Amino acid sequence: MRCIANTGPLISAFQSESESLLGDFSERIYVPSGALPEYERHGARPLLRALESRGLVEVVSLDPVESETAVVLARRLAGQSPNRPDPTDHMGEAEALALFTAGRIRADLLLVDELPARALAMELDVPVAGFPGVLVRLAARGRISAVEVRARLEVCRSLGTHYSQALIDEAHRLAAKRSEEEG
Repeated sequence: MRCIANTGPLISAFQSESESLLGDFSERIYVPSGALPEYERHGARPLLRALESRGLVEVVSLDPVESETAVVLARRLAGQSPNRPDPTDHMGEAEALALFTAGRIRADLLLVDELPARALAMELDVPVAGFPGVLVRLAARGRISAVEVRARLEVCRSLGTHYSQALIDEAHRLAAKRSEEEG
C-alpha cells in the first residue's frame, strides 16, 4: 500500500514510538514538501529524515496545478473550520489531498487526522484514515494488540494530540474485534 500523509499521523507515530510499524503498514509514504516546517516545529524532522533514508518516506513537491488545487482546498477547509478560519492553517492537509486527487502519485490511502480534511476527502471519494485507523489495521494484521492501540493513542493524547476518550475507546474496540476476526 502507498499513502500520502500530512503531518498529524506521522507525528502521532513518532510521539507513540510507532514509526517502526509504519513499514508494516505501507511500502511508501509520500509527504508534501510544504509540511516540512511543521515537522521542524514539532522537532520531528530528524525522525522523518530517518524514514526517508530507509526509503519509507519520500518528500514530494507539488507542481503548479497541485499547488493551486491545494489553495482552493485550504479555503474550503477553512470554511468548514470555525475555530481555524485562516486557510494557511490548513495547507498541510490541503497539499496532501491535492497530491492524492491529482493522481500524479499513485496512492491507495490518504493519511490525515483532522476531521474537516477527513470529511472533505470522503466527499471527494478519497480513501482516508488517521493514525488511529493505521493502528487498528496493524492490530488486525497481528502486529500489535488492542491494548497497545489504546496505549499508543493515550501517549499521543498526553503529549497534546487531540484524540478524545471516545475515539481511543472506539479504536480499542475495533482493534479487539478485528484481531478476533483475523485470529
